[in-house]
Amino acid sequence: MAIYSFNHATFAKGQGGKDTYAAARNAAYNAREAATRIEPEFTQDGSAGSNAAYNVRHEVTHAVRAFGMPADAESVETWFREQEAGERKNARMSDRFIAALPRELTPEQCVTVVEEWCQRVTGNRVPWHFGLHLELDQKDEANWNPHAHIIIRDRDIETGKRHLNTTAGQKERRQLAEKGIKAWSTADFRQAWQDSMNHALELAGHDVRIDARSNKDRGIDAQPGVHIGRAPKHMAEKGQRPLSGKDYIHIDNGQTRLDENEKRKRRRSERPPPDTPEQRQREELNRRHGQERSDIAAAHHAERMALRSLHAAEFATRKHQDGLHNRETRNAAYLDIGKEFSARYQQVRAIENTQARATALDELTTLQAAAYQQRSSELITDAKPAKDTRWRQMTAAQSAERKDLEQHQKTEIEALKLAQDAERLALKEQQRTTREQSRGDSYAARQALRDGVALTGNQSMVNVDAVQMERLRRRAELASRKAERQPTSNPAAEAGTYRQRAAKLRSEAETTKETTDRRLDLEGKAARAVEKPSTVQKQKGKDDKEQER
Repeated sequence: MAIYSFNHATFAKGQGGKDTYAAARNAAYNAREAATRIEPEFTQDGSAGSNAAYNVRHEVTHAVRAFGMPADAESVETWFREQEAGERKNARMSDRFIAALPRELTPEQCVTVVEEWCQRVTGNRVPWHFGLHLELDQKDEANWNPHAHIIIRDRDIETGKRHLNTTAGQKERRQLAEKGIKAWSTADFRQAWQDSMNHALELAGHDVRIDARSNKDRGIDAQPGVHIGRAPKHMAEKGQRPLSGKDYIHIDNGQTRLDENEKRKRRRSERPPPDTPEQRQREELNRRHGQERSDIAAAHHAERMALRSLHAAEFATRKHQDGLHNRETRNAAYLDIGKEFSARYQQVRAIENTQARATALDELTTLQAAAYQQRSSELITDAKPAKDTRWRQMTAAQSAERKDLEQHQKTEIEALKLAQDAERLALKEQQRTTREQSRGDSYAARQALRDGVALTGNQSMVNVDAVQMERLRRRAELASRKAERQPTSNPAAEAGTYRQRAAKLRSEAETTKETTDRRLDLEGKAARAVEKPSTVQKQKGKDDKEQER
């Protein structure tokens, strides 16, 4: 038995959907063409037209069938180009299927069953096109690979609207289901493929069947592996490598895709996340902002649902009132006509001949019904303009209410966005200021340490005082820059506070400088008053040179 698969992808205008073939199959095609020196007639440029033409290229295609679009490669590519010209930029151009067929079927049976599947799925309401590939192996005739490349253009041939609704989202699918309209999914296509293949196998007299369910759903404990095509295996046997340079035979190294995914998850989990105070602050702010957005979205949804319920109730009330008005109008018409025909009924009942009286009563009843119908229609027609005016007024009022609510919610969202942007900028500025202050303190400490190294005696004391003065000056500059950067709600008060702080720092610096000058003056006087030996003078001169150096 073959390994059956059914892959579904899409083509959008200007760009192709993800290739549902395994990478090995594309490499095998390239390698086979290079080995046999056959230049492909068509190459894929990522568009739906080029893909359709590539799927039915004559060198690999056994049969082609189409409905609503050309069958040959050149014409179908031109047809898709014309379709793209009339679509929007991001339009979905086609749905593409790559489906394997059972080897038990003959090529003619494969063509028939694929064509029946296309007709069954689309109902011949939308264009479809497929090419059947057999990939016969001359060395091993039993190891052939029949598969079909199917393309469906989900546009009704008559109306141009969607028929299969493959592009519908979850909300739209629920709405379509309520209307009794089916929106096809990949699971639906796979189920239809299973039914068609099993029916074909049964008609051909084979007992084997295919199952569209996954191994997990079928209760089979088997993990999916990486697909390796026939051509890469033959190339490996010959010692050749694909043009891409990858070794597809050992791409999994004995592992499955599930194993590789688990390894990736484990590597990501072992990677330690950044754990810094700044990162924690940003994460907390992002979490709070996300919660605020979720809350306001829930509140807006509740407001819209409440307004929708109110409008529905108003609509039902207006409809009920119009029904009552029509009923009252018909009753009034019935009473008026009854009064008009009452005298005539008395005259008819006075006829002595029974047959003549019955005939006259039937005629009078017919005349009364016609008169009643005419009178009630006239009254309802006369009241219709006023009723239509009330409906228009109600519809206009509801539309205005919806627009007002939409504008109000939009304003709230914009205000929330501005507030969150301001909070993020404030946090960023705060963290930057903190980093600058930390760097400034660290620099001042390192500078003080460098200035205080290798100093002795009074000179060391003098330098320490100078370092303290420099530190005070730097702090004053940092405080001044911080005051200039951060806008406040009361700039005058903040400026006064910073001026007082700067004045205090300057006073401390002047006091330190006066103390240092006084100490130097006293030391100079003491040195001049005391006579020292010449050896001491020489030693001092040597120390002074070392200090200068």
